Amino acid sequence: NIREQKKFIREIFENSQLEQGQIYYLVSITWFNLWRGYVAYDDKTDLTEADEKAMRSGPGPIDNSSLLTSAQTLKDDLTEHNHFVCLPAAAWEALLSWYRG
Repeated sequence: NIREQKKFIREIFENSQLEQGQIYYLVSITWFNLWRGYVAYDDKTDLTEADEKAMRSGPGPIDNSSLLTSAQTLKDDLTEHNHFVCLPAAAWEALLSWYRG
């Protein structure tokens, strides 16, 4: 259920820090904010009216297409928190199992 999702991901973020040598996964900030709104992750999620409408049925499959060029490589001008979030492996694996992308 969504409360368990929220709790699980929050615990991962609270207990991890970006460290050299560890593997992290990039997720589109657009999709991640939809998920945050869907699970009511916090009151600071900045959603547009279109996002709120889409959120009613869940965030849908993970979609990182906004991070990629037509050649399926990462775009050059991406910045963390503006275009993507970095997820620890455990968070990525959980979200992927819930929302296949």
